[in-house]
Amino acid sequence: MYKRQQAKLLKEWGNFYSSVFDINFDKKRLKGFLLPRPRWGYKGLMLIPERLTLGEAFDVCTEYFPIYTQYNNLNEQVCNNDRDCQFAYAIRFNESQEPHDKDIRLLSPVKLRRNHCLSMTLLERLIYGLKFFIDTGSHLDLKNITVCAGSRDSCGEVPFIYTYNEKIVHIKTASPYETDSNVYARQVFL
Repeated sequence: MYKRQQAKLLKEWGNFYSSVFDINFDKKRLKGFLLPRPRWGYKGLMLIPERLTLGEAFDVCTEYFPIYTQYNNLNEQVCNNDRDCQFAYAIRFNESQEPHDKDIRLLSPVKLRRNHCLSMTLLERLIYGLKFFIDTGSHLDLKNITVCAGSRDSCGEVPFIYTYNEKIVHIKTASPYETDSNVYARQVFL
């Protein structure tokens, strides 16, 4: 059953990247690709292709909905990520419109790293938000804010994302030491 589920998910993500990004996965390279096993509450799966950049993801998002950032060049400025795209990889996460990782809600990005808690990078959050919008017609983070604690910009700040008026997505930055009751990291598992 796990192999059938794996094949289905790989096909779904392959179709997404093919139709939205014009990226075709080399089936030979994905043969034997291991997906992280589902965990209780973290059944969502995301596949990130090799060499996909933040700039590419942001540009594709602009084709689907209004999105703004205070960064001039995402690829150069958000340069420190827990995971990079030298190779394709997959993560498990909680599939929800609003972040629900209450166990880590009031932990700052610095404390998350100290506790070895992995959370979404800015690239992963952009991809999840784009796919969610294409699948549902709605945005993520309508009531709360996702801090992308798996990423840091060149100044050491952490990007965060929220949706304004249920239609405009914003990317801004905050100190890695800050916390707030409506700011959540989205935990991931490899």
